[in-house]
Amino acid sequence: MKTAFRLILALIFVGVISISTVLLVRKGVGGAKIDLTDGNLYTLSEGTRSILKKLNEPVTLKLYYSRVAAMKGPDQIRFWNNYYLYVRDLLTEYSRISGGKVKLELIDPRTYSVEEEEAIRNGIRRFPLSDDESFYFGLLATTELGKDETIAFFEPNRQELVEYDVSKIISSLVQRKKRTIGIVSSLPVMGPANMSPYMLQMMRMQGRQPDPPWAIVRQLQMDYDVRNLRFETPEVPSDIDFLMVIHPKNLDQKTVFAIDQYVMKGGKLMVFVDPHCLADRPQRDPRNPYAGMNHKAGSQLNNLLVNWGAVVYTKKIAVDRASATKTGRPPQAFLPYLTLNDQCVNKNHRMVSELNGIRMLFAGAIGRHGGTAEFTPLISTTDIGNTWLPADAMSLNMPNPQKIQEEVTDGTEAVTLACMLTGKMNSIFPNGIDIPDDSPDEPDTQPASTQPTTQPKDKTKHIDAIKSTDKGTVLVVADVDIITDMLCYDRSFFGMAQSGANVPFLLNALEFLSGSEDLISIRSRGRFLRPFTVIDEIERESDRKTQKRIDAVNAKIKASQKRLDELGRQGATEQDVALLEATVIEERRKAQAEITAANRELRDLKSVRREKVEAIEWKLRALNVGAAPAILLLIAIVLWLVRYFQAKYYAAQRA
Repeated sequence: MKTAFRLILALIFVGVISISTVLLVRKGVGGAKIDLTDGNLYTLSEGTRSILKKLNEPVTLKLYYSRVAAMKGPDQIRFWNNYYLYVRDLLTEYSRISGGKVKLELIDPRTYSVEEEEAIRNGIRRFPLSDDESFYFGLLATTELGKDETIAFFEPNRQELVEYDVSKIISSLVQRKKRTIGIVSSLPVMGPANMSPYMLQMMRMQGRQPDPPWAIVRQLQMDYDVRNLRFETPEVPSDIDFLMVIHPKNLDQKTVFAIDQYVMKGGKLMVFVDPHCLADRPQRDPRNPYAGMNHKAGSQLNNLLVNWGAVVYTKKIAVDRASATKTGRPPQAFLPYLTLNDQCVNKNHRMVSELNGIRMLFAGAIGRHGGTAEFTPLISTTDIGNTWLPADAMSLNMPNPQKIQEEVTDGTEAVTLACMLTGKMNSIFPNGIDIPDDSPDEPDTQPASTQPTTQPKDKTKHIDAIKSTDKGTVLVVADVDIITDMLCYDRSFFGMAQSGANVPFLLNALEFLSGSEDLISIRSRGRFLRPFTVIDEIERESDRKTQKRIDAVNAKIKASQKRLDELGRQGATEQDVALLEATVIEERRKAQAEITAANRELRDLKSVRREKVEAIEWKLRALNVGAAPAILLLIAIVLWLVRYFQAKYYAAQRA
């Protein structure tokens, strides 16, 4: 009885001591936690800490989440509870690290409540679940001076970027002036603002509406003043902080000179060129349906880039078997469609070191080409990347994935897809340029008898050029589709959602060029969804080993089926069967047997990959199920052995 009482008392004391220790430690270290996740997903980065240190006024974060509605909703909605808990814990860290400058409020906007009215008024997106329930999941950040920024909805595909989104709106609250981006493009990236008044009038006369701005431009407009540039004079306005040249085609000398001199003055230039841009579609002509056959969807700016130290090979397409995206049904690797993982970025460059999942389509290849500027690769293929030279325009407009795989071999070194040029650069206009002088003539002051009788010559005006700069900065990307809606965003139940790392790449570039690196260190840290690299490698290796054999078997099936069809046309009815020669009947049976055997071989070839993947799956399951019991059993055995030898030792001592 006493033994049982002592045991109970000991357990109570152990529990009290444990709880007291936890409380004391928590209080003593200020609520510090150990983050064991890969990428430290629950630890604020140095960029966020730097932004919080710069806060000069309190900020209130109101997190709206329909927790009760989510618990009542279907499984697709209850999934958001885990997402909410992550966001809540992360925002709690903001409040703790800020030293009281950031205050967090958790709000459940129930239907017909004051909180719901406030959420709608502040721009939080509403998703009706039923007549009595709606779903909200957004954030409102406000200051005491009345400024506010909103995350209307935490997109499911942006879970890796939550910290960046929150830090960005906090930074925006204290930012006084938006920086300005100037865009020069042959594509309607800015919608109507990118089109001439004449083209707009023609479209209205035809009853057509111009396309809206690209989604990436609309996103940039939230943080920057984005302006379409038309060069009436050969110079970039002095208030342009960044210049983006997107798909330059047939630029006149005045525009090229303006871009050149902008860099010579120390401006920050981003160039997006492409050997084949899918966003560059030919204009439809009802009178000539074949007018678009000769349309060229490529662009280049090598007249400037070559002089600065880089060249974009505009006739070659970058391909990579290890990074190829699978498309079509059944899915097969489309080599020009690249999804580049974190092994394809420059780990030593802050702009891209943490990016993963950049998508590029029909990208070109960039090479070093003399010059005195420093050439830094940013994005590349894997070491087995190579280039593909299309045979004709049809190969680009109607590509055959299987044929491209046959035409391309694995390379031996990475192909550069994006690079940075910095430092010493020279102008391609060392002597300046002459342009037409549109200034009005001075009034005549000479008598009519003394005026010249010859026709006046066209007036020109000479403009001197800045010949060189030691602080040039040019970002070159050999793909335009990288910033199109098709590759940057996916459509989901909740609307357009950012996908991949294309948008973070562009935002990183702007932040880097502006000299502000706080947000760069946040934007791409950590990944919730990580690929099974071992399984991916098994699939690629299996494809390499079996693809030729599969092609041969498919060709055999096709030939046998064709022969069977030809033999089938030689017989018609049951009455004619007796008239058929025995050799024809035997030939049909033989062809059918070949098709059956070939199909069996095809299934066996395709099952090799599945069996390897399933073998790994069973190993992991066995490890997960058996590891914990095995460890506990091992500990128990060790303890039993220790006690056994101790008992034996003491027994020997007593003897």
